[in-house]
Amino acid sequence: MIVGQVIGALVTVLCLFTPHFKRKWQMAASAIVANLLSALNFLLLGQVSACAIGVVSVVQAIFSIRHARNDTLPTKAEIWSFGILYIYGGLLPYLVSGTLSEFRFLDMLPMLAALLFLAYLSQKDEQRMRLFLLGNASIYLIYNAIIFSTQFFAQLFTVISVVVAIIRYRKKTN
Repeated sequence: MIVGQVIGALVTVLCLFTPHFKRKWQMAASAIVANLLSALNFLLLGQVSACAIGVVSVVQAIFSIRHARNDTLPTKAEIWSFGILYIYGGLLPYLVSGTLSEFRFLDMLPMLAALLFLAYLSQKDEQRMRLFLLGNASIYLIYNAIIFSTQFFAQLFTVISVVVAIIRYRKKTN
């Protein structure tokens, strides 16, 4: 439990910097490390469905870096595939164990946040990315408060940091 909370604290540090990277590939690379640590944190706290979603997030972030380097957007098929993987990843532990009846609203929150993460990494414009990241972090903020994870602070600082980055990088009107 303590190791999981320490990992949550490391995620907090990463979340402070992610929204301030200027390039899409930098944000995606930071998301890979943060999601790996986040998945490990959730696993250690017994939140297996959130852990599976974190693993899918890492794979999507890797694809996002490839798209950023090639200056392409993900195809609709790719977006749909990741959307299905996020939902399936959230349900998988319940399907495997035959306990789908125990699936709760709390278990749905990481899936909703993951779909916003999908939208976050599917954008070409960095400012639009930040808006989806704000929604993702807000949902995870609530989720982490409910499960008593130190990642709560990561999401709190992410929300604050994203708002600052949105203001910092806003387009000036003449």
